[in-house]
Amino acid sequence: MIIKNASWSTTNPAVDGNAGNLSDNTTTPSDYVFDPNSLEYGVEVLGFRGGQHGDKVNMIFDTSAGASTIQSNGQLINYTLNSGTTLNGTSSGTVIALNSNSHQFSDNASANLSQVATLLSGFNGAALNLLGDGQYTIVIYSSNTSDADAHLFNIRVHGGDGFDLRSTAGQIIDNDAIEYMGVLREVGAGILVGDNFTL
Repeated sequence: MIIKNASWSTTNPAVDGNAGNLSDNTTTPSDYVFDPNSLEYGVEVLGFRGGQHGDKVNMIFDTSAGASTIQSNGQLINYTLNSGTTLNGTSSGTVIALNSNSHQFSDNASANLSQVATLLSGFNGAALNLLGDGQYTIVIYSSNTSDADAHLFNIRVHGGDGFDLRSTAGQIIDNDAIEYMGVLREVGAGILVGDNFTL
């Protein structure tokens, strides 16, 4: 299975969350206006088999004209936000699966993309500690059980300051971005591996 994003914007900081004050000297996460229906745009996949030799999904980033296409590279890192573990050296295209015992996301009626953006950009970008510029897939499980859903988000890190959704005076507009790609239903917490993200 191949999932492509709609191509990142080159003038606005996020596909589903554009900063409201691009002309200001400082942009912070509260300046982003997230589409309240953004979770409805993702794909829903039933019957996906995770694990070694299981089913495969290839995430393709930035398909806009003239852009160099980046896609899933078959690497997956299990990670706990705010743990102090650094992600420097992680290559663009890597999948970062959040620890399901510490971080969960459910697409219930009150869920929205802003919640995920806030979670991932916490502590001025240190939640994903020292993650370099590039494009990545984030996996957040709905629970820590064997029937957990796996929610997939693509993020773009830009500006050399991690995924912080902010720019400061004198810095170029920080084009960090987040996009909801969809959900793999009932795959089970922690089951996904790098082999599931390469064709």
